[in-house]
Amino acid sequence: MKITKNELNKMINESVQTKLNEAEKILANSWAVVLKGGLIGEKSIRNVRALKGLPVVDTKHTYQTYEEAVNYKKQMNKLLSPGEKKYYGLLYIVAGIKDGIFTGKGK
Repeated sequence: MKITKNELNKMINESVQTKLNEAEKILANSWAVVLKGGLIGEKSIRNVRALKGLPVVDTKHTYQTYEEAVNYKKQMNKLLSPGEKKYYGLLYIVAGIKDGIFTGKGK
């Protein structure tokens, strides 16, 4: 069976559109786990409010429920060393998302 160029383009466009629709559903009203802290002078997140209005770039660590996000946050915080927590102030936090934009609310 031979596929024409137009058929191939149509299949690719349908696949991309399906993935975009799935991402939009995930980002409609969900929660993300974000790493805060870092070196002095480095542009980094200091609190959840600093994220307000920023678009969500990576949907890898987004969750539909707050409880799922909190469980992942706890798991990731356990992996940080005492030095990373104290010296660099690194900590995973949960941030709210609405329509693909951080709301600035979370914990």
